[in-house]
Amino acid sequence: MAARPEFTFRLDAPYDLARLPCMLRYLPRCPLLLLAVLLLSTTSVAAQLPPSTDPAQRWQSFRSANFRVHFRAEHTDWARHVAERLEGIRVAVGREVGYVPPTVTDVVIDDPLNLPNGSAMPFMDGPVMFFWPTPPDPASGLSQQSTWGELLAIHEFAHIAHLSRPARDPWERIELLFPLLPRIGPIPRRVPTWVTEGYATLVEGRLSASGRPNSVWRAAVLRTWALEGTLPAYASLDEGGAFLGGSTPYLTGSAYLEWLARARGDSALPQLWRRLTARVARDFPEAFTGTFGDSPAALYGRFTAEVSARAFAVRATRTSAGLVEGERIARLERGAGAPAVSPDGSRMALLLSGAAGSPSRIEIWSTRAQPADSAELRETQRMLDDDPDDVAAYMPYPRRPRAISTLWPVRGRGHSEPRFLPDGRRLLVTRMEPLPSGALRPDLFIWDPRLNAVTRVTNGAGIRLADPTPDGAHAAGIRCGAGSCDLVEIVLETGAVRVLTAGSPTRTFGGARVSPDGRTVATALHEAGRWRIALVQRADGAMTIIDPRDQASRYAPAWMPDGRALAVVSEAGGIADIERLALDGTTTPLTRVLTATQAPDASATGDRVWYLALHARGWDLRALSLGGPPLARAGDITADAAVIGARADPALTNPPAPAAVLPVWPVGDVEQAAYGLGPRGWRLLPTSTSSASGTNGGLALYLVDPVGRLGLLAQGAGGDRSAWQGGSLAISWRGTRPTFELAGYWAREEGSRGTTTRAGSPTLDLEQSGGALTVALDRASTLGGHHYAGGVLAGRVSGIGASATPRGATRAFAWLEAGHRYLWVRGGDLVFQLESSAQLAQGTTNAVPWTRAVASLLLRTGGRRLQLEASGTYGRVNGGAPATEQLQLGGMTTSLLPTAAQSQRFDQPAFAPGALIGREAARTRLGLVSGPITVFWDALAAGGQFAHAGQWWRVAGIDARVPLDPAPLLRLPAVELRAGAGYAFDDVVPASWRAWFMLSARP
Repeated sequence: MAARPEFTFRLDAPYDLARLPCMLRYLPRCPLLLLAVLLLSTTSVAAQLPPSTDPAQRWQSFRSANFRVHFRAEHTDWARHVAERLEGIRVAVGREVGYVPPTVTDVVIDDPLNLPNGSAMPFMDGPVMFFWPTPPDPASGLSQQSTWGELLAIHEFAHIAHLSRPARDPWERIELLFPLLPRIGPIPRRVPTWVTEGYATLVEGRLSASGRPNSVWRAAVLRTWALEGTLPAYASLDEGGAFLGGSTPYLTGSAYLEWLARARGDSALPQLWRRLTARVARDFPEAFTGTFGDSPAALYGRFTAEVSARAFAVRATRTSAGLVEGERIARLERGAGAPAVSPDGSRMALLLSGAAGSPSRIEIWSTRAQPADSAELRETQRMLDDDPDDVAAYMPYPRRPRAISTLWPVRGRGHSEPRFLPDGRRLLVTRMEPLPSGALRPDLFIWDPRLNAVTRVTNGAGIRLADPTPDGAHAAGIRCGAGSCDLVEIVLETGAVRVLTAGSPTRTFGGARVSPDGRTVATALHEAGRWRIALVQRADGAMTIIDPRDQASRYAPAWMPDGRALAVVSEAGGIADIERLALDGTTTPLTRVLTATQAPDASATGDRVWYLALHARGWDLRALSLGGPPLARAGDITADAAVIGARADPALTNPPAPAAVLPVWPVGDVEQAAYGLGPRGWRLLPTSTSSASGTNGGLALYLVDPVGRLGLLAQGAGGDRSAWQGGSLAISWRGTRPTFELAGYWAREEGSRGTTTRAGSPTLDLEQSGGALTVALDRASTLGGHHYAGGVLAGRVSGIGASATPRGATRAFAWLEAGHRYLWVRGGDLVFQLESSAQLAQGTTNAVPWTRAVASLLLRTGGRRLQLEASGTYGRVNGGAPATEQLQLGGMTTSLLPTAAQSQRFDQPAFAPGALIGREAARTRLGLVSGPITVFWDALAAGGQFAHAGQWWRVAGIDARVPLDPAPLLRLPAVELRAGAGYAFDDVVPASWRAWFMLSARP
């Protein structure tokens, strides 16, 4: 993931789990099938599951009448600012929505990706919200707010109040008592995503007097879509896309709902929610039609027609005044970052997004005019010579400059925010890097295109938007952490960071540009609901605000070469245009566009300003020549009018914009306490396994706190005697590093009774019981991930039926393992992944000592969509080991037993458990991998088969695996879904197809 700002305008919150309940609407009565469908929808679910919190941090809590706010110690100020206002926000949201849940809402505050975000889980038995405290920068559509914490709380609690409204249908109320599903009300199961996200965005705008509905960015996006004929069709309102598509439910949904409310009155939407939860069961179209008098699709058509008509009226008004857009240098599809011009003005660096699913990259272009492509001209002339009636292709856009140098992602993490150093050769860039806990933070690097080398400057500092000083020794930048963004200075040689001026929960900074003389840093300051330009002295941190006092937001400052003025983005006219802002506060408009501008940068000679201009599929890179007559203002387009296309009184020329009246939320008392073990929540899940060894089914009960410090998983399973049966209880503690897991278990399996034509070995028909302690440490690094674990296990194994194992045989051993994962990405899309693991175990079984070692290696390479995988596993046990501790090929592992208790088993569900047994075993595997699906070819051997290549057992098939890490906020343990089928070439019977399925849970 590239660090900000890449101006893709994802105005949505990509982890907003209010979307997830919408997936439940079609399958409310079949929990096992529901979970399978959700887990198989890997892209949808993985994109919506929030990253895990870090339970090993110092957690504390604030408590009020209706909220429990859990936060890390460094977030205390930000958490207090939010917690003190939650009760007032709850009352206001309740008045707007018409309902609030009677249960206490848990709020978790953590910063996994150093980005602004949030999510809401409207469980009727205990709703949960997840707040990411890093505030948005000015380029974000979320940046218009009083404070980030208040806006986030309004939006997410609007989800809770809206979606947790209970049903009044008696049958549906009974259905919600069924414990195998999260208790979700009828609204999220019936309405589309554009309703859930659009309504929360509408409430956000109404109650905050800011937010996306009141921003120039929602207006710009809808106006741009309308002018270019790309307003989404009704059937596409829930869909995403390569550029801006993910914003559709938030932007178009909120504007459509506002339009409906204006037509029918503010009470219409609460009436719609009441119709959806009535005793008479109604789907969304029926409830909507009964509220608004026509179908949602029909009224949406009228809405888009009105938006388009008024957008064209805006175009007519602006065009009559004269558009000033400069020269289009390149049309960029999808997202792009701020252009950076070299000191001599000859080159430019730019962040460019790849195609959907591909990484972003930084390219360096020449700023000189691009010559015609001689090869293309020759090809066109040849075409016309061959067919004089043919016509050359029309090229309305300039030829895109060729890249002089390209900086591709490193290990899948892209770079962003390039700025040339004074030598004109090297560039400062930022890249997201993992902390040991796995959280990501942007760090500063120096890229030398000539050497194709990237050198790290900071480590875990959270630095973005850095700009070097004229001497090249320092850089000014923004450091975000603990819910605020500071303006800082970085020593480029050592990476040391010094705060120039600090932010707070109510004051934040965005962007940094060092003046030509190196004494002053220009930045954007957000305070009291708007962005203003601030000048900060490097020597002492003294700050001066440049404020024309027109109440307009201004940001993205770039120094003009004379150091007496700045090029800034200004919202003074209701459209984000480029403006010249003198240091004495006088302003001169530089552009007059129809859509929106971003990211200006002035050339070294001061005769041009480069910037980005929005279009429906991405951004235009434009260059505006300066030195002409001053541009007169053309009148205001208010934010609301820009959405629906009207304009202000044409007699007014740049009137002072009225200041938004921001609400002052009542501050309530909160009680601070240690988090301890946290409040408990629970979830009951189905489990099942079906393979060559039989079929079973079971239940898993998971109890966990909101941040996942202490989890308890109790599960039991029964079914065919040939399949796993039994029960287990596991307690996991993640409040420290390393983590601990204590498990007790009883389980039995009679593989020899399997329904396949070749049963497993009767030797391994066993009943097992005992306990295990596991200690594990997982660490992330810039190279990849590392896993270290060890533990002890003690218990009994007893033979069943014809098993040679005596009843009551003791078993005890200790074990150690290490695993590593490395990832390389070359050329943007060629992936190399290396994984290795090794485990060593030593113990005794029935008083017989043994030692076992197992090692594996995996190599995967290819593109992001399709990869070739090759892996091998080898294990060896000393000569005295009994059959129960020898290497066993076939069958599936079970979550009833600790992982260490099954480390001798080579999983292959096409065969029965113990189909092959030996003191030595190996497995080779080739596969084609696409997402969770692998088409594979396996070869397995044990014991003496190594000497006879023809005796290796072979299986070919397809296997889909979707593992999900524990999600404490959802009260879910680690869940894995697996399904597949394989053709077994080798066995004592004719070859045949065999299928398998597994849904398992682990702590």
